[in-house]
Amino acid sequence: MADFSSGDVASNSTGIVCEELPTWGVPVGIAMGVVGSIGINIGQNLQATGLAAMAEEDRAHPHRSRMWRLGMAIFVLMSLVNFAALALAPASILTPLESLQFVTNIFYNRFVNKKVVSYLMVGGVTCALTGTVFAVVFGPPGGGSHSIDDLATFWAAPTWWVWFLTTLSIAAGAFAINVFCTERAKKGHRPKSYAIVLPISFTLASALGGGSQLIVHAKAISVLLSQLFQGDVAILASWLFYVELSLVIACGVFWIVRLTECLALFDPLLILPLMIGSYVLFGAVAGGIFYQEFANMALGPAGEAAGWALFVSGLLLVLAGLGMIATASVRIDLNHEAADAAKVDAAAPGSELPPPDLAPPLPRPPPLKKQLSDALDDASERSRRLHHRISKLDSLSAAEPASPLARVRMHLQLDRLHMQVATLTDQLSSVAEVAFEGSVHIAKGTQRAVADTLGQVAEQVGLKTAAANPEVALQQI
Repeated sequence: MADFSSGDVASNSTGIVCEELPTWGVPVGIAMGVVGSIGINIGQNLQATGLAAMAEEDRAHPHRSRMWRLGMAIFVLMSLVNFAALALAPASILTPLESLQFVTNIFYNRFVNKKVVSYLMVGGVTCALTGTVFAVVFGPPGGGSHSIDDLATFWAAPTWWVWFLTTLSIAAGAFAINVFCTERAKKGHRPKSYAIVLPISFTLASALGGGSQLIVHAKAISVLLSQLFQGDVAILASWLFYVELSLVIACGVFWIVRLTECLALFDPLLILPLMIGSYVLFGAVAGGIFYQEFANMALGPAGEAAGWALFVSGLLLVLAGLGMIATASVRIDLNHEAADAAKVDAAAPGSELPPPDLAPPLPRPPPLKKQLSDALDDASERSRRLHHRISKLDSLSAAEPASPLARVRMHLQLDRLHMQVATLTDQLSSVAEVAFEGSVHIAKGTQRAVADTLGQVAEQVGLKTAAANPEVALQQI
């Protein structure tokens, strides 16, 4: 393979010369990469917003949401901008620019979605961006043009095949773990570790099986297309062109589908940094191996030894930043759950400890315990009045009515009372339904209080079966 770092040009067996990139190509390509990366993240967040606004049963058909369609259109358009940028600037420079999506993601969720952004999350973004700068500045220099013969040589390299097969095996294993854990979670088996295992396994399967491969083969197909547009129609007769085209389509579809799925399965603040960060990390390594750019590390600004140290440090900083972002997102979710549980159990018997020092929770509906308390107080008061009126009518019925008109009036009053009893029963049914729907969030003492109150009210209005076993009646209702 020719060394293109000193300004050489490449030619293939057809005699067509693949010229060096123009002087304006790198800055224009970088500008397109910046715009494309920011636009892709905005499109993904718009898709997530559209999905969140849809009913649960409609999320299987996200295209029904106008917001989701707008986000998908922006995502596809900006992906094409990124693809075009590959023809103008080296992949080793463009790939780390995807980390700009971290900054966009934080700003979007902080100022548009009004989500909590912790200092740990900001620190993770800063760490990841610093690592990206190190990887770009001190990494192996890219540039030059590759002929179709060079690409065929790259494919034949043993190092590439080791990487290719290893990453595909890891991706398949991560996919199997994700499917297994997801099925267990659907059956109710959801240990705390799944909060990390599910998104990480999803990310590894997506990035290694689709994203990182897409970077390598999108660069190759962009190079081949640029030569085709220069007049080298003989490329259409090469097997390599169709292999690369097939891989770009397959990896691209897989990556886009997984990006869309992740927005419906996980919090965007957690999954997007993981997905895009893995895409950047593994894509940079895959590009360096396939195009043999690591052989040119000595030509970098820091020399070979220092260049390797700084480049690896940059990659480690990216990984550390991703870990901080993921940890911060999980902590925010746990704080929200703990805050909800503390509000519900604050008034439970024996609850004397003050609530823990938690991060400020997002605005929430009124606590379920207060809703149940208000509904039960109202039901108890209505049952007391009904019991009084029924007792009065029972006393009157024991005596001979003064006239037929009085008898008619008594029957009408009894009919009205029966209707009110039916209404009260419906109200108690609603209270029971709320209690059981929120049973995972309310204390056992609260559930027992609901059942006891139902039994008392039912006994007062003459519902003897319910009074005999209030918990069973509550469950049956």
